[in-house]
Amino acid sequence: MGDQDGGESEVDLQAEILARLDRHPAYHTDFLRQYRKLTGQPDVVVKQNIQPEIERLFTWLPERPYGLTSDPQGFLARWRQFRRPA
Repeated sequence: MGDQDGGESEVDLQAEILARLDRHPAYHTDFLRQYRKLTGQPDVVVKQNIQPEIERLFTWLPERPYGLTSDPQGFLARWRQFRRPA
């Protein structure tokens, strides 16, 4: 992929944008399908889907985990980022 002058084509830029939307819920479905179509690589995996593992680990977190960490403020910031909808 790329223009004859060595620059990035519109298709390259679109594929790059799709590849960077990994926090979006449609990343491993619609976006991956579009990425594969744009790049002509029907079997490519841009990023492994680890959502099932994240959901499994999420069930292990205690109800109020803040007192169980040596960095409560850092934990709370990461917790809020994780809980924020994509």
